[in-house]
Amino acid sequence: MDQYKKNKQKSIICWVIAFALAIFYLIVSVMPFVFMVLNSFKEKFEMLTKGVFNLPDSLNPPSPVQSRPETPPLFPESSLSYFQSNPGFHPGY
Repeated sequence: MDQYKKNKQKSIICWVIAFALAIFYLIVSVMPFVFMVLNSFKEKFEMLTKGVFNLPDSLNPPSPVQSRPETPPLFPESSLSYFQSNPGFHPGY
């Protein structure tokens, strides 16, 4: 009977330690994601002036049109005209 009580106490202690480690792991793995999402709502220099751990002033995300600069085309027409004017270029091969 004593052996059963000792094993049951050890089992309870092991489960408590396992749950504590699981909760710690959950916090460590989820907090960077929460931090990233909250900081994505901040204005351009709001992190520098108010700190990175403060909540944003407003939860309105910036418009993608305003925040995305104009990107140049991958293949400008001038590079394609090289292949058209090259006499050694045969598109059939």
